Amino acid sequence: MPVPTATRLTSRKHAVVRRCREAAAGDDPDVVLLDGAHLLTEALDAGVPIALVLTDGREKALTARARASGAAVYEGTAGVIEAARPVHSPSGVVALAQR
Repeated sequence: MPVPTATRLTSRKHAVVRRCREAAAGDDPDVVLLDGAHLLTEALDAGVPIALVLTDGREKALTARARASGAAVYEGTAGVIEAARPVHSPSGVVALAQR
């Protein structure tokens, strides 16, 4: 069965980007922002529910794994991903997880 493609985001003002920024700011006590493939991998390994993943497309296997666990997957431009996170590092994936 083919893997469904991710929804493509091009706007830095998209609701997904806003949710990521709110999680980073601690505005939602039930959600945490995971910035980077290593944190997403650890969360998946621990069975933490992942609500959504925003990726630049480099982490295909990890993204597929998150999708299989029930996460909504979005692919964003570099500008979209930069707007979604508080730290400006070269990580190509951010995710929202339940605390």
